[in-house]
Amino acid sequence: MMKHFCLVLLLHTYLCDSKIHTFDIERGLYELDLLAKENSTGTCQTLLNGFSFYSSQFIFCANQHAKPISMCRECLDHVIGMYDNYQALSETSESGLLCKDMLTSQDRVEIVQATYQYIAAKRGETNVGLWNKGNCNNCYTQPLGHNSSLSEGTREFFLRHRLVEECFNEHPYDEESPRNSSIACQDCLSLYQNLSDYYKSNFLDSDVQFAEHICFDIVDAMNMTQRRWGEKFNCGRKLGEHLVLMIAITVVLIMPLVFYTVVRFAETSAEERVITQRHITDFFDQSLRRISLNRRSRVSRGSRISDIPDSGAVEPQRSSDNIDSVSNQTSNSSTCSN
Repeated sequence: MMKHFCLVLLLHTYLCDSKIHTFDIERGLYELDLLAKENSTGTCQTLLNGFSFYSSQFIFCANQHAKPISMCRECLDHVIGMYDNYQALSETSESGLLCKDMLTSQDRVEIVQATYQYIAAKRGETNVGLWNKGNCNNCYTQPLGHNSSLSEGTREFFLRHRLVEECFNEHPYDEESPRNSSIACQDCLSLYQNLSDYYKSNFLDSDVQFAEHICFDIVDAMNMTQRRWGEKFNCGRKLGEHLVLMIAITVVLIMPLVFYTVVRFAETSAEERVITQRHITDFFDQSLRRISLNRRSRVSRGSRISDIPDSGAVEPQRSSDNIDSVSNQTSNSSTCSN
């Protein structure tokens, strides 16, 4: 015992020394490995054997119940046993060391830790384990333990599922049969609809239609049942049940065609309207042109008034014109006589 304690103290000194070398760490881990082998029949080895047994049994069970998936319902005991032994490794000491420290954190492979992560790693970690990837905890009463059993919702679902499967098995299916021509479509309709309604109302959220939180045994069972109903027996809703939907889709598809046809024949040519923006200089130019026009009109009116003669001055002008014409005629006659 004293030897073991000194070995642990030596390793602790190595790890705490800031000037530690890689060779010293490896030598300390090698000593721990020898210590584990010397205690091959101790408590730590017993827990390791239990962990190895239950983890290997879980892997075998999960693969055995892979199709149809029933891992969550069939492998609970194995995963609980693995949980218990792994937790015990973290809480049990031997020769002054925790069993988990003796068995893990000594190499890059980390077999024990990797095995646990592969099976039971929770969501939010790097890789989700098989058990939590299938949301298997949601199949059982909580908290999960040795006393856990299938929840009431899970039991009720699989009871209804069993009735549907029994009804399916009583009716052989023909892949070439027309739609809704199989006898199973009539005989199993009420059972299938009962199962589907229960699944939607108890497991699917009303606002978000996805199944990430549902136990995967339930999801897979519902998927396989729907596939047999729709693909194998070629059953489905009749057209009359979709009549309103079909009318709505038809109206939506026709409306664009009608709209563009009406627009094509009812459209009128629209004249192009040009909108110009007036600037303040336009107002100045308009005012100047107006003033200039007013001046010209006044000058023109004044000139026309000055050109009109008075009535008294018209006669003398005419008499002078007559005298000039007479004188011109006299001069012309004298010239001709000569």
